[in-house]
Amino acid sequence: MNTYVVDLIKRYKSKGVFIDTNVALLYLVGSIDISLISRIKRTSMFTIDQLTALSAFVDEFKVRVTSPHILTEMSNLLPTSLQSGLGLFIGNIDERFVSAVGLVGEPLFSFLGLADASVAESAKSGFLIISDDTRLTAWLRREGQDAVSVLDLGL
Repeated sequence: MNTYVVDLIKRYKSKGVFIDTNVALLYLVGSIDISLISRIKRTSMFTIDQLTALSAFVDEFKVRVTSPHILTEMSNLLPTSLQSGLGLFIGNIDERFVSAVGLVGEPLFSFLGLADASVAESAKSGFLIISDDTRLTAWLRREGQDAVSVLDLGL
């Protein structure tokens, strides 16, 4: 990992990391069965090496966070055969509720949608964001929020 990422890990290790949808899907699917990564549409663009790097990154944090909006996206994108794995994932993550009513008034809502608006709001709560969405991470960085793209992990 590059020094930018290492510095962010040190800064946020105890505060936590907020995991966006595709990254969470990769982490979850990889923990269930690595061979499934290439067979699920939203994870098929990732490699086993990328899963390994992502897992090493996420495992550095004491607190792992996501929102109900992200979990709903994950549920909608996962095959039904993996829903029980999602249940285990939910049991091991800190779920932070962000009201949809409050998010629809945010500028990011009309730009990137509800789930990404929940990510941006969570960044304001002091979490490091990890995402594969380069538009989202670029927007967060322009707004002065710390965000890591999977590209920053050398993936």
